[in-house]
This record gives sequence, C-alpha cells and structure tokens, in this order.
Amino acid sequence: MASNDPNWVMPPLLPRSSSVLEWELDKALSHIESVEIPISTLWDPWRCPEVALPYLAWAMNTDTWDHSWSEKVKRQVIAGALDLHRGKGTRASVEQALESLDVKCDLREWFEPGGEDLEPGMFLVTAFVSVDYTKGVDSAITRHIREAVDAARPYSRPFLLSVQGMLRAEFGVYAALRMTAVTVLKFET
Repeated sequence: MASNDPNWVMPPLLPRSSSVLEWELDKALSHIESVEIPISTLWDPWRCPEVALPYLAWAMNTDTWDHSWSEKVKRQVIAGALDLHRGKGTRASVEQALESLDVKCDLREWFEPGGEDLEPGMFLVTAFVSVDYTKGVDSAITRHIREAVDAARPYSRPFLLSVQGMLRAEFGVYAALRMTAVTVLKFET
C-alpha cells in the first residue's frame, strides 16, 4: 500500500506484474463490501431515491415515462405498473393508467349510454387535466395520455380521446373549475 492511499484501502492481492489500471481498480474496489446497498428501499417506489426512479421504472417495465413529470407522478406510475400489467386490456387498466398520471377520466363504451354515436367495438375516453392557466393543454400532456391509453387498452379496440383542460383556482375552502380547451383525437388499431 502506498503511503498516500486513504486509510480505507486494503492491501492488494495482485501480483507485481499487474497493470496500473488493475492496481487502481483494486484500490477503488477494496472497500466495496462495506458499501450499504438498501435493496428494499431501491425496489420501493415510495422510498426509492429520486435519482434512481428512472431505473426502477425501467425494471418495472412502465409503458410511459417522462423525466419532466413531477416526482409524485413518477412514483405513482411506477407503483401502478405491476397491477397495470396484470389487468392489461381491460377498462380498469385504462382508468388506472390515467389515474397514475393524475388525470381524471370518463370512459364510455359503444354500448353504454353516451356512447351511442360510436362504432361497435369503439370506446371514448374523456380525460380531464388540471392545468396552469398560463400553459393550457399542450401536446406533451396529450401525448402522455394517448400513450397511457394505448398501452393499457385492448389492442383490438379503437378509441376516441378527448382531452379537456380544467383551470383550478382556490378561494379559501371553495374551488372553481373551468374548461379551457378540448382536443378530440381518433386512434384506430
């Protein structure tokens, strides 16, 4: 061990003929067993460090992901990923996928009241998005909603998507909602 090495460096077990790279790697990894790896924390979407969330999302095979989402939405999407995969292709999975994005929705199928204008087999998703009055409903929000519905829906079923932006203003204990914009898109299989 060289005299300028930190006190945590263990004596090397390498032969003298080892390269400089091997010596430096040995030095760097000599205390790796003392590094605490909180596996139970890393696999928990509610306790995982924020910097590790994209890796947890990848491991949980989330269908949609965006680094610009809030930390709360990222954690909700990861937490709901397994249940979403279990029920994929059902109405409940579409509703759950949108709920994890903090989007309220109204889903109508072609045979239900309010869905009479739809073709047989089609369904309508009306997504209610709470937006900032300066931004409104932008293409990124619409894209995330479309991707979430597309990943969770039955693949044989086309759908109509209506995205409605709602302004939220709080006045004491009262809250007011107002529709700001409506975007209707039709997606087929």
